[in-house]
Amino acid sequence: MKRLALLFILLASLLSASAQFVAFGETSDITLDSCTSTTRNLTVQNTAGEPATFDIFAEQAGAQNVLFSTTRFTLAAGQTGIITAIYNAPCEPRAQNLPVDIIFSDGTSELLLAQTIRVALPDTINITLEKNSQVIPPCGTATYPITIQNNANFTELYTLLAEGHDEAHISHPALVLTGKSAQTVEVTANPSDCTQSGSFPLTLTIESEKSSQAKQLTLELIITPTDIPELAPGISTIRSDFGDTSAELTIKNIGDRTTSYQLGLTGADFAKINPNVVTLKPGQTLPLQLRLTPTEENPEDTYPVTLTATVTDTGIAYTKELFIKLKSPTLLERNPVVFFSIILAILLGIALLIWLARYLRSPAFAQRRHAFSEWRAERKAIRARAKEERQAIRAQKRAEKLLLKEEKRAKKEAERAKRDAERKAEEEKQERERKRKEERLENYRAKLQAQAEKALAKQYHLVSRKEVKSGKKQPRTSRRGLLFALLGIAVIVALSWDFILPNLGAAAIGIILVALILITRKILRKNLIKRTYRLVPKDAPFLLRAWKSGLHLLRITAEHPIKNLTILIKRRTPPVKPSPTVLHTFTLQSNANCAYEATIALPKRLLKKHNATLDEVRLAKYTGTWKPVRFEKSGEDKHFVYITAPITTGTHTAYLKLKKQAEKPRRTLLYAGIALLALVTLIALGSRTENASGAIPPQVWKQDTVARLELGPYFADPDGGKLTFSATPTQKITIDFIGTTAVLTPEHGFSGEERVKFIATDEKGARVESNTVSLVVVKTWLPLHFRPAFSIVLGLLAILALLLTLKGIAQKK
Repeated sequence: MKRLALLFILLASLLSASAQFVAFGETSDITLDSCTSTTRNLTVQNTAGEPATFDIFAEQAGAQNVLFSTTRFTLAAGQTGIITAIYNAPCEPRAQNLPVDIIFSDGTSELLLAQTIRVALPDTINITLEKNSQVIPPCGTATYPITIQNNANFTELYTLLAEGHDEAHISHPALVLTGKSAQTVEVTANPSDCTQSGSFPLTLTIESEKSSQAKQLTLELIITPTDIPELAPGISTIRSDFGDTSAELTIKNIGDRTTSYQLGLTGADFAKINPNVVTLKPGQTLPLQLRLTPTEENPEDTYPVTLTATVTDTGIAYTKELFIKLKSPTLLERNPVVFFSIILAILLGIALLIWLARYLRSPAFAQRRHAFSEWRAERKAIRARAKEERQAIRAQKRAEKLLLKEEKRAKKEAERAKRDAERKAEEEKQERERKRKEERLENYRAKLQAQAEKALAKQYHLVSRKEVKSGKKQPRTSRRGLLFALLGIAVIVALSWDFILPNLGAAAIGIILVALILITRKILRKNLIKRTYRLVPKDAPFLLRAWKSGLHLLRITAEHPIKNLTILIKRRTPPVKPSPTVLHTFTLQSNANCAYEATIALPKRLLKKHNATLDEVRLAKYTGTWKPVRFEKSGEDKHFVYITAPITTGTHTAYLKLKKQAEKPRRTLLYAGIALLALVTLIALGSRTENASGAIPPQVWKQDTVARLELGPYFADPDGGKLTFSATPTQKITIDFIGTTAVLTPEHGFSGEERVKFIATDEKGARVESNTVSLVVVKTWLPLHFRPAFSIVLGLLAILALLLTLKGIAQKK
């Protein structure tokens, strides 16, 4: 402080050398809070030789905020005076800087002291929080007391906002605090939804209006899941027809303690819930039985019902809205096969119309139509020319006709001689070409033989000399063994007839599935050719006919006599496609070394479809990669082009090596959509409309047999006690109970239907009745419950036929 005063005196003496006094004070900034004041001392010394009167005043923006203890005073020669300056900060809620120039004057000269009053804004939101986390049960109340203090000297207005929960409230959302005062507010959260649980972060925002300050405070609300039940999860609608049915619902205690619930159901007078009171441990799930007894007086409609679970200790009620759809079976559900057949016929008609429309717009149809038009025009032109020639011939004279005939005869003789010479030359050329091909073929066969012997020599496993020169003898199927097998099956069926008879439907399904598998296997074996020759002489080639399209002929030549030669040819898809357009792929296997020459028939329609010629056809063998095989054209007819090539055992394929693959219309999505629609229709129509879950299904069994019904899955005592079973009276069927099993014994020769209700009684005397159960004794060998399954099998076969038809249409295109 002394250094600053000395510095100010020095500066004043330098700037005003002619002044007869010195004055000094603090030159640093004066920092004040809003609405506060402070004092500073100013010193004036008369350096003249005589008394002088001095004036002191302030200028600039902060002049009105500075007061002096005196503004005029007199000092004797050499006397020093001290004046007190009072600095007052304005009561405005904002920070600001006020410059002040303090001027000292003796009437002839002036000295200036420059200062700045810096007004700082204090913290108007000072928060004190006792606790920021609360744990409450469902529907409880959480309270957070918060103290807000205004540190400023002026009155401040506050706005409070709580977010994070819809039911969070503030005791004073708007607050007014005078300077240096404080007040306590409460943030309250009272959830009205008793199913809420978990952690909810609350955010309290406090804003001051005058000072434009804001602060946020984070609070935590934790709601425990005490006593909260989970009612019928995943179930919203229950469908039922007219009759006594039941549905199974569940209740789960997701709370953290053992809780007792009082259950109730409102909204439909024909619906009741059983049991009425349950006690569940934490995490325990218990099934509930919803019994439905609608009558014909109840109209078909959707009935909203409310399932209520009331906590016994707290009285809090939890509800679940359900809908009971009361509706009789529709015509579609009663006749699924008829409707499915109609839809299948419509789909086939649509597929046929789409194929016909695409074909009529295709380039192939336009090309055929154009070719037919050209053929008709050509025929007309030929007929017109023939008519003109006939008219010209009639107009010629007889002499000219005779001369013309002689000239024609001479010309024909010359042409005939020329054709004979050309034919002879062509035959000689073909003979030379044939010999050249046979020589090349012999060389290639010798090369293949050498390769085969070399490959055989590399195999180091031991075989007998007899097996090298002859194939393995094929086992012969013993008819006697087949007879014994059939006899054994008959004995097994006879011994297990008592078990098969009650499950005759399942046995029939198994027999049908086995028959379908055998039929499918028989169809698939069309792609497999297996031939066995008991004795093949040396150098005596013979032919094996395969398929009309693809591998047509296989010429086999044995290098030594072979016994039991087996040839296996399988038509297949290539393991790796050498080209996008594969014409034919086959695998050749044998149990002995032979020379093979294959003749492959290539359909002309495929070559025409891809605009390909024989030069673009390739033949290759698969050995990890595709290796080309040379071939020669051996002939052609109206529908096929034949190529011949020497081959060995392994996988061979004929394909097109096109420069640019012709684009095909993408019909995959169309066929997939039709197949998916058919499958969805089958599932919707073929599936049986079951009663509500938990009901005892109808019991069907054969005449003069005993049926058994296990009642344990349909009745359960919540307390785990023992149940005693009984039933309502019947006329022709005797019902006995062994533990939880009901034994149903019809009278001899009786067939028909009776209805009964099963009753379960616990040790406390409480009774629960089941739905009305149909007991049907039938004469037919086909049980009633087997008929829907039979319809499903027929539907699957129809879908298979549809897919095969679509595949055939796609292949023809």
